[in-house]
Amino acid sequence: MGRGGIADVFEKIDEYSMLLAAVAHDVGHPGMNNIYQVKAKTDLAITYNDTSCLENMHAARTFKIILKPGTQGGNVNVFESLTPDQFN
Repeated sequence: MGRGGIADVFEKIDEYSMLLAAVAHDVGHPGMNNIYQVKAKTDLAITYNDTSCLENMHAARTFKIILKPGTQGGNVNVFESLTPDQFN
């Protein structure tokens, strides 16, 4: 018997990826769009060479959070149990 709904269409890894993407979407967003960042020559625009600066920042910040060792000996690396193929 299937799990029903979206679970009948996607594998667990796909569902997990979508959940992570939803959580990471707009993490650290400064409230101004890419066009503003580029025209104002903000640090984000300069750092990411005017190319999808917000999207690059969201991804970079998410990876920094996930890959950073956690407090009290734990961590938040949700990727550590993935195979190299799953990670890529």
